[in-house]
Amino acid sequence: MTVTLEDRNSIARHCLFILAHERLCKLAHAVTDHRVSAQEFAVVAVNTTEPRWESLIKVLNLKSKPSEQNATPLTTGSISWETVKILGDIMPGMKSAIEKKAPKDTVYAFIFGDGGCSVYSVPTTKQTRETPRNAKNHRH
Repeated sequence: MTVTLEDRNSIARHCLFILAHERLCKLAHAVTDHRVSAQEFAVVAVNTTEPRWESLIKVLNLKSKPSEQNATPLTTGSISWETVKILGDIMPGMKSAIEKKAPKDTVYAFIFGDGGCSVYSVPTTKQTRETPRNAKNHRH
């Protein structure tokens, strides 16, 4: 079996999603607790070691928070759906993923890391927040 660079990048982003999952769930729940509809925002995690994403981190005003359990420097935050649409215009893979609404009681989670962006969904409720071993990657 040959593993391509694209496969490795997708796997790396999936690992980043697993590392950020608990934070993303807490963020999604906190935002909906403030009576913001799940269709009005998304959550993001960005690998801060990649120069490619420096501008994105600045534009989205994301702050990096060190984590003892997390060897990969990353930042997380929430963004408005208008910002999601703008990013979708820049990154075609994102745009095709967001054409559908996120599954019920979830919001989209955009993972910016090795070589691109992967799109997942995370719960907005306090349902089980186990690390998603078989999380569905909606699109690259």
